[in-house]
Amino acid sequence: MSGLRAAKIAMLAACMFTAPVAMSPAAVEQTGNSAAGDRFFLVAIPIAMVLAVAGWVGGLLYGLRGHELLLPGRTPQGTYSLGFVADCLYGVAGAFVIFLIVPGDFDPGVPWTWIKILGLGLIGGYGGRGVIDQALSQAFKDLERKVDQSEIERQASAEALRLATRQLTDDIPEVNERELEAAILSASPAMAIELLHRARDFRRQNAKNGELVRRTVPIYRVLVARPDHQSFHRPFAQLAYALKDSTPPDLQGAIEQLTKAIDIRDKAADRGFYKYELARAESYIELDQNWRDGRSSEEPLRSQILSDINTARVRAGDKPFVLNSAIISDWLRRNDPALLQAINQA
Repeated sequence: MSGLRAAKIAMLAACMFTAPVAMSPAAVEQTGNSAAGDRFFLVAIPIAMVLAVAGWVGGLLYGLRGHELLLPGRTPQGTYSLGFVADCLYGVAGAFVIFLIVPGDFDPGVPWTWIKILGLGLIGGYGGRGVIDQALSQAFKDLERKVDQSEIERQASAEALRLATRQLTDDIPEVNERELEAAILSASPAMAIELLHRARDFRRQNAKNGELVRRTVPIYRVLVARPDHQSFHRPFAQLAYALKDSTPPDLQGAIEQLTKAIDIRDKAADRGFYKYELARAESYIELDQNWRDGRSSEEPLRSQILSDINTARVRAGDKPFVLNSAIISDWLRRNDPALLQAINQA
């Protein structure tokens, strides 16, 4: 549903259901005659009234299409008919429906806007029965599509859970990655989060066994590919940790995923998560041939690693900054002993 249509629905719903409350002295006093309250009275209610009147007239014209007006009363079959009143009521409903479904920007400050609203109301009123039938038909189609989508998600979620459970079981062969990818991509958002947590727990429990940690990588790769995960940094960070701790490790891949996680985290202004920088610094160090040869790092790599370490210290905030990385400690002894001393004394 577009934002414009949602705004229309909210405005008209407010007219129909909250007008009595809004017009009470207590409500007026509570709102303090705010701009929103003024707009409610000056815009929403007049639009609703114009639609109602125009829809009533349109329904009346529809009832007169056969050049005679059917009055309320009993039919020859003995049932009671509302006659033209039913046509008018359908017209009012049709006017509101067509106002909600027709795209357009209705600015109450422009005189022609009211003519447009009046015209829409008359059209919706005259075609009230057809408009209502069409709206109900579309609503049922949307409902059916949602039910079908829910069933697809339910089946895919069950399959994703089954395959992921096998993938995270160390004494059976790994599953087919294409099947795993198809199931996780089609699974529900709730199941995707569940799989993220299960893979994380498995990785942590087997942190010292790189072969087992590697089994989580296919799951994480699919999770970070889901469109609904592009604004969340945790899946990217978890993939990075798994790549870093796997046997053999993919340190360059870990750096790339950590950089994505850091960018998403910073855009979201999430506080904490300083271990992202520490893990990236470790990965840079382990890739550095100078460090492996027992020498100091060269620029610009040295500045990049120091930047990550200092950023992690700042992001730790009020929490104690504990450096549990022997790799980073060893690197600092060769590249910045003063910083290592400051960290240890903090």
